[in-house]
Amino acid sequence: MPGTLRIKLQTLHHMFEPAESAYTVLLLLQKRINLGNICLPDPEAHKMTASQAFEEANVGYVAQYNLGHLPIQPSRMVVIVTCMDARLDPARILGLAEGDAIVIRNAGGRVAEEMRSLIMTQQLLGVREIVVIHHTDCGVTKFTNDVVHSRVHEALHQDISDMDFMTFSDIDASIKDDVSFLRKSPLVSTGTLINGYNYNVSTGQISLVVSITT
Repeated sequence: MPGTLRIKLQTLHHMFEPAESAYTVLLLLQKRINLGNICLPDPEAHKMTASQAFEEANVGYVAQYNLGHLPIQPSRMVVIVTCMDARLDPARILGLAEGDAIVIRNAGGRVAEEMRSLIMTQQLLGVREIVVIHHTDCGVTKFTNDVVHSRVHEALHQDISDMDFMTFSDIDASIKDDVSFLRKSPLVSTGTLINGYNYNVSTGQISLVVSITT
């Protein structure tokens, strides 16, 4: 670059908004004063991964953490089975605090996939209430077993044709099916209250679909 360019930082305040990053400032300088081809750093090279962001956030969490006294048994004696969809935050939706409830999540919130955990919550922790929550616009309603089987075969060259992804098309019907599955299961304790809800991702509201006691 011909010549020497010296710009005092205090003279930049009238050229750029305070919120502009140093990288943006360099880009604007390059354009406004024709500095030619400056070798600028690639912003993607310094972008945090999700895991790195989690680690950084955890530092702040640890600094104010005061919940080490909580027991393993949930205070409300309830287990919730719901979908893994990122739009669902069971704690906010249901008004839960740490230690209140056990929350189990999977694709679609299907209970048959979680019998191991449900048995443990009842037999080892004494839980006697189960809440099943499925939701509108669920991803599991948008494909079939055949679609996933084919995708895995093409991408990974593996045959998983015997794997059931428990897809469904009717939300309320899937909730009733799961509650019925639990009611009929000999592995669910007698006297267990089971409520099935449909969560609306557009409004944030839960609606009771079915309620039974085993």
